[in-house]
Amino acid sequence: MENIDSAELPRVTMNTVIRQHIEQLVHDCEFMTACVAVTADGHLLAGAQKKGYSLDRLSAIGSTFMALGDSLATEVEMGTCRDVISEMDGGIVVFMHLTRSVAIAAVSDSPRSLGLLLSSTRGCIENVLRDLRSHKTQSK
Repeated sequence: MENIDSAELPRVTMNTVIRQHIEQLVHDCEFMTACVAVTADGHLLAGAQKKGYSLDRLSAIGSTFMALGDSLATEVEMGTCRDVISEMDGGIVVFMHLTRSVAIAAVSDSPRSLGLLLSSTRGCIENVLRDLRSHKTQSK
């Protein structure tokens, strides 16, 4: 898990980079219906969607799921929680850490899209982190 925090970058820069990548991800992935970036306390940083979800509620739920995953990982002593996956009859939601204090929740309404959802969301996270590292280097 990357340790890039808002203290190292201007908040506007971090939020802008995250927002741009999330919007592009939802636009590019036909199976993805929504994606949010959320702080550990449930604050929505960025979001995009193709349906009428409440992104604020999805953010609150996303931070809760990641906190549960982190607690479970600690309890069973299996290292860091990377992903939390919720499979439902009508689709899948994956929750992943972007940084220690920011998580991403991605939603698909296709119950057969788990692999695509995981790889696309991980790719988005890698792109965000690459751009944030680039901004961090440029600001020094």
